[in-house]
Amino acid sequence: MKEAKSETHEQHQHEMLELQLCISEKVNYIQQLEAAQNRLDNGEIKTFKNGKYTNKIRECCMTLITECNVTLSKPPAVVNTVLQTLTGKVAPRLLSKSLLSWLTAENKAVASTHVLEKNVGKLQPSRHAGQHFTSICHHKVP
Repeated sequence: MKEAKSETHEQHQHEMLELQLCISEKVNYIQQLEAAQNRLDNGEIKTFKNGKYTNKIRECCMTLITECNVTLSKPPAVVNTVLQTLTGKVAPRLLSKSLLSWLTAENKAVASTHVLEKNVGKLQPSRHAGQHFTSICHHKVP
C-alpha cells in the first residue's frame, strides 16, 4: 500500500513539474507577445541602434537608390511616406544625403572588387603586361 501511495505521489510530483514548466513557457510567450505589442503600439520605427543605422534601413535606402531609381536626396521622404501611409508610424532618424552618397560609393567599390576578382583569373598577364584593362579596372598590370 505504501508503495502505491509513493508511486502516486511521485506521479503527482512529476505532473506538477511538467505543469510548472508549461506555465513558465506560457508566461515567457506572453511576455514576448506583450513586448511585440508595445513595439507595434509605439508610433516610431527604430532606425538607429548602438550608434549606427540598422542594417534594415540601410538596405531599404540602398534598394530605393539602386533598384527603384530614387535619387540620393529622396529615400528619407519615400521611407517616411510609405511608413506613415501603411502603418501610421514614422522613422525619427534616417540616413542623410551625404551618408547615402558614401554608401553608394562603397557599394560600387565592393561591386567593382567582385567583378575584378571574378575576371582576374581569366586574364593572361604575360600577353597583356603593361596594358590598360579599361573593362575591368583603370590600373596598369605590372
